[in-house]
Amino acid sequence: MSTHLSPVRVSSDASTLSVFSQDELVWIAREGVAFQSIKVMEAIVEAEQSRIQQERMAWRVGGMIIGGLLGIGDGFDASDLLSGLAVGSLASLGHEVASHEQLEFLKKCKADWLVTASSPVDLARRLGAPRYRVVITESSWSGAQLLSLHQGARGDYLIPLDCAHRCARGFTDTASHAALVNTFDSENYQVISHQLYPIESMAVRLDSVRKLSHSEASSLSGSSHEWPGSEPAMVEIEGQPHLARRFPVPVHSDF
Repeated sequence: MSTHLSPVRVSSDASTLSVFSQDELVWIAREGVAFQSIKVMEAIVEAEQSRIQQERMAWRVGGMIIGGLLGIGDGFDASDLLSGLAVGSLASLGHEVASHEQLEFLKKCKADWLVTASSPVDLARRLGAPRYRVVITESSWSGAQLLSLHQGARGDYLIPLDCAHRCARGFTDTASHAALVNTFDSENYQVISHQLYPIESMAVRLDSVRKLSHSEASSLSGSSHEWPGSEPAMVEIEGQPHLARRFPVPVHSDF
């Protein structure tokens, strides 16, 4: 598990989006690590596989004892009572639609939230791959400061990003959270809990988005302040234009 930990400072009010300084926004947009859904799923699946293997061994030992008591030798294997579901393919599941068997196994692991509705995997599948990270700080904008820009057949969407522990179902749902706690040590739990995660419920559809020159942006903002690593853009939402800064998605992240 990667140990990248973004220095995100969050409000104590869980219903409020995190508020960042400009320096924090630049750093997170350029370097902040997105939630590692596949690695988290691999870890949870491997833990469940290990548990099943241990359970099977216990059943085999029990079966031998029971078989001996019943006088049927070693022909009785109680592990046969367990499901023979093969879960190895789950570890390699990416942006594909999971099969019914895979989803059922992930539900059993309390990890289906990693690939089902509103997950990063699901959003990329439905709305297209994230193209940029976008920062909007102008006073006329009342939404999130840090967003992910998805562009696909359904149009262009901005989806707010915040700390996973504040918005991902794996942290807010009791059973799913227990699976995370049981899988990860405290250090890696802190790592994944502070990685960036999309909030689909606050997504906004864009009327348009276009790149601006730096001189146009300076004229519109009335400021010459630099945003290292970004390019200025104009996003229009419900007829209202907003000056934004868009950053390439870092090579270590999916969004």
